[in-house]
Amino acid sequence: NGALSGRLDGDVALEPLRGLLRLPLSIPGRTTVHAELAAADVGRDGPQLRLELDSEVLALSGSGRQVPGGVELQLGALRVAAGAQALRLVAPLRLRTRQGSLQMEPLRLRGEHGHLEMALARHAPPGGAPQLQARVDARLGLPLLAQWLPGLGSAEGMLEIVGHVDQLPQQPQGELRIAVVEPFSLRPQAALGEVTLCRGKVGWRPGSLRLTDLYGTLGSGHFAGEGSLRLDARTQLPQRYDLHLRGQALPFRSDALLLESNVNLAALGEGRFPRLVGTVDITGGRLNQRFTLKDFAFVATAPPSTAAPLGERLAWLSEVPLSIDARTQGDVDVRVDAGAFALRLDVGANLHVGGTALRPRLEGKVGATSGALRFPRGELAVREAVIDVVPTRSGSLDATVRLQAGGELLPRSRSRNREPQPVEVNLQLDGNHERLALEPA
Repeated sequence: NGALSGRLDGDVALEPLRGLLRLPLSIPGRTTVHAELAAADVGRDGPQLRLELDSEVLALSGSGRQVPGGVELQLGALRVAAGAQALRLVAPLRLRTRQGSLQMEPLRLRGEHGHLEMALARHAPPGGAPQLQARVDARLGLPLLAQWLPGLGSAEGMLEIVGHVDQLPQQPQGELRIAVVEPFSLRPQAALGEVTLCRGKVGWRPGSLRLTDLYGTLGSGHFAGEGSLRLDARTQLPQRYDLHLRGQALPFRSDALLLESNVNLAALGEGRFPRLVGTVDITGGRLNQRFTLKDFAFVATAPPSTAAPLGERLAWLSEVPLSIDARTQGDVDVRVDAGAFALRLDVGANLHVGGTALRPRLEGKVGATSGALRFPRGELAVREAVIDVVPTRSGSLDATVRLQAGGELLPRSRSRNREPQPVEVNLQLDGNHERLALEPA
């Protein structure tokens, strides 16, 4: 009833194996997988191994035997599926190992929604370093790939992958090209909404990775990008970043916030991770914040979150520095529901985002161009509203709020024969973004 994960390494002598071993496996989020390993008595052809595995996403059956100097495996059936899309083995696949070398006959999978052809070979010359050769030619539907990638809610579309890689003792050789051949849509399990990638190409050669002709849509907005990465000659990990992204009318949504922005961002620099720089021009938005009245102060309320802390899921974000200027080109509509009254402001902002992607440091100023405090029997015009945003030593956000409003309100009449007269009222709200103190005058 528990969970099993990890890796097992080692050598197994096949000669002593006899009988049958059945392993019922449970993959989180998938159906139960039944795997069967069988080893027959050692005979003239050596020990036999039989493997049967079946699930909704992967099914295979095959056998293996020990041969002089190595092992020979054969897959008679293989199916990879995602919903209605499936790829199946065209012909039996044989794989042989002998004295440190590996030879695999071309793997050919085909279906109505794509194909995959791949060849793999590993040579170990006497006294020399092993060499690996791989060839791939594929056209794959995104549903077949998305089920193996965490964080994707759904995916549609098709990619083409063509190339070859030769792992030589000095450094890899070859080239690889990935291109969008049918626009594909991704719905991340986040608040960004559906992302559609209309076109784009990624090309790899030893020491470099290049992104060209990237174009897509996010909600009602669109984006384009290009750039390159310089890779380490031996490990092929990024050493230098030069990536650029431009977007128009890109939406961002959270529980209380909706923003629409034009962005011009870049990932630049040398090292394991880049620094993110650029500008975000907020063209419009809406913030709906709810407060509760407690001891004559308004305390922000938010729905509880069950998600794991971001630092546990994406700890590497702490190594990505930020330097982004955020400013408003249009008013952001801020609405606050405090029960006793409602606040509406049209605000503008000029902010700078520093720190890291895991712990951003926000500083700057937010001011209101117009607004009103609405009560059941009238409203007060906002005369001044300023929010100063400064980072604290601990890295948390401290947004100091100062708001002044005034006007006439009509009191509730206590006499049926006397009309109530308007009363001049001035209010001031002071505090931070989580707690506001009310001072009537």
